[in-house]
Amino acid sequence: MTTIGRFWVTAEGTAALDGLLDPLASSLDPAALRQIIEFRISPEVRARVDYLAKRANDGELTPDEDAEYEANVETIGNV
Repeated sequence: MTTIGRFWVTAEGTAALDGLLDPLASSLDPAALRQIIEFRISPEVRARVDYLAKRANDGELTPDEDAEYEANVETIGNV
């Protein structure tokens, strides 16, 4: 297992990721690749997720906040 950023990745997972990203990477120019590499979640979204995480840890999320938090965590996890 290796670490990529904050994620643990197996050799099989790395190979699968390479298989998905190599065709994409070969079709992009260097400027587009740099934008993808430098992608960061906006400070506003990060602050909202942090706020919801604290409320979740404290058991204070409303049903709407819970749905929003779950959607954000799933989306961020996929990015």
